[in-house]
Amino acid sequence: MGNNTVTLSVLEFGYLGPNQDARLRLQAVVDHGPVFEAMGFHRYWLAEHHEAHFAFAVPELMIPAIAAKTSTIRLGTAGVLMQFHSPLRIAESFRMLEALYPDRIDCGVASGVTAHVEVRKDLYPDFDLDRAIRDRQYTQHVERLITLLRDEAHYDHRHYRSVSPARQASPAITLLGAARGKGNQILASRHGTAFCYSLAHGPSEQGPAICQRYRENFQASKTLQEPKLLIAATVICAETNAKAVEYLNYLKAMNQTVGTVIMGNPRLCRDKILQLCEQFQCHDFVIIPMYPKAHQVTEGMERLMETFS
Repeated sequence: MGNNTVTLSVLEFGYLGPNQDARLRLQAVVDHGPVFEAMGFHRYWLAEHHEAHFAFAVPELMIPAIAAKTSTIRLGTAGVLMQFHSPLRIAESFRMLEALYPDRIDCGVASGVTAHVEVRKDLYPDFDLDRAIRDRQYTQHVERLITLLRDEAHYDHRHYRSVSPARQASPAITLLGAARGKGNQILASRHGTAFCYSLAHGPSEQGPAICQRYRENFQASKTLQEPKLLIAATVICAETNAKAVEYLNYLKAMNQTVGTVIMGNPRLCRDKILQLCEQFQCHDFVIIPMYPKAHQVTEGMERLMETFS
């Protein structure tokens, strides 16, 4: 698979190191938008994490600030933790973003849960994980969200004929999968959405088979006629292999989970990305850059993109 056949995107976690200022990290995430656009990245996605060592927890609030500084790069989430959110509230937010920034918004959703029980309850009062699994709460939320985003829910009331904002295009929808989980792959195939498989969130030996099932079982929808597969992985690209190892060791010392890591000098990272794309038969690769400091993110991405030019 050649350089020119792979589309590259960035998924930002907003990692906050010890004694780093969250406000400065937030500003860096916003400022990276036009930098990534100028480098040629196709998408810039933001994650939802509620732990204190991440600078932001509500990625959809970051999107307008980045959109105001950019004009072409797609912006979105990867992803909204739909276990905890109202489908209507999320649908209205992303339909509003799509109306303001047409054909640039990706609504990515994930099935993850925050580890802390009290945080779960604050996010979703009376949340009970065992009950949520038993009642298939996540599946219900996602299926309703897709219906609302596509404006296919018809309320029988004169003030509620469609989802706000009315008569607007639907944002793109991506379901995120990882490890051995097949739930989002099944939902993405059934409802005709894009599917992104992450190698950064657990063992990935079943990944190629899960992605192949997504393609084989895909059912076209009014918003997506052909399967759209993306894969994501942690990338630590540095000027030398030794420097990349230094960054990785720092992150591990901070107890950061990085999963499958592509690391090393720029050409080595490029070759590993192309190998993974070949293995998964995928042309869309999402980079999860993990570095101790914000400025190292843009430096590493610039070095990597030079090898794809």
